[in-house]
Amino acid sequence: MKFRKKPVVVEAYPVREAFNIETLEGTMHARPGDWLITGVNGEQYPCKADIFEKTYEPADTPPPSPWTLVSERLPDPVRSTRYLVTARNRPIVAVWDVVKKDWRLAGVLLEDVTRWMEIHE
Repeated sequence: MKFRKKPVVVEAYPVREAFNIETLEGTMHARPGDWLITGVNGEQYPCKADIFEKTYEPADTPPPSPWTLVSERLPDPVRSTRYLVTARNRPIVAVWDVVKKDWRLAGVLLEDVTRWMEIHE
């Protein structure tokens, strides 16, 4: 089974001087360049900078949208694939016709598609 880490906001500060800190796992050593994280239960622990950068992002940064604007890019699949699109502000499941290079629903051309995302089945 696979699991995704729940989005949790934590406080974190860069470590400027080396020190030891008592954590739930015992005494840990924080070094300059590490981050000191305060977890959801108030516990504190150091985190190496490279791990911190891979795991955390500023909380005021919105997560990336799964939608792609048609004005930015069209799909480029090697075969027709199903997509969720918005046309006239309604969500519709459509197929990108790789030959005709347009959106189709049951063979009918869809106009006014503004954004799309691939459906992973």
